Amino acid sequence: MFNFNYPVTLDPAEEGGFLVSFADVPEVHTEGDDEAEALMRAVDALETALEFYTDGNEDVPKASKPKRGQGTVRPSALACIKLSIYQGMRDQGVRKSELARRLSVHMPQVDRLLDLHHLSRLDLAERALGKLGYQLQIAVSPAGSSTQEAPMLVMGNMTAVRAKVVMRDPKGKIVTGFVKKPTAIQPMYAARSSRVSKKA
Repeated sequence: MFNFNYPVTLDPAEEGGFLVSFADVPEVHTEGDDEAEALMRAVDALETALEFYTDGNEDVPKASKPKRGQGTVRPSALACIKLSIYQGMRDQGVRKSELARRLSVHMPQVDRLLDLHHLSRLDLAERALGKLGYQLQIAVSPAGSSTQEAPMLVMGNMTAVRAKVVMRDPKGKIVTGFVKKPTAIQPMYAARSSRVSKKA
């Protein structure tokens, strides 16, 4: 199961604002003037840190289980798909040249497909997953719903969340969550940004 929802820690900075850290990805170092800004920057910092692993031909760090009440942050949906392709290739011992052969494409296209910052075509990414024996399924639920199923990435018989759902807690605070099961959402820290509201 590929899970890229990493538990995040926000610590107050001496000069004000918050410092962001991930126990599973210690290379991440970023901060923000408030929680929302810190978490927004955490996404980009997380993707950059994970790229160190892919560039170094190392396994993607496994996300640990968050502590009670602890929030999680994940890369963008497309980055999660790319990381799944990358880790799937490593798990199966599939080289870039072999994936290029299976996809009937040139090596540069595979390089771009694995580049977390390149806006790859979703159809090619879906084909790559298929060539590795995985299936991509997408479900869309309305923002603000706490009971609808969120978009999920299906790996054979295993599932991994690939998107957030925006909702409000009982006190009216905007939070985001991810779905482990269609009827279960775990609260996360809020990130008041267009990236969350538009791409959730």
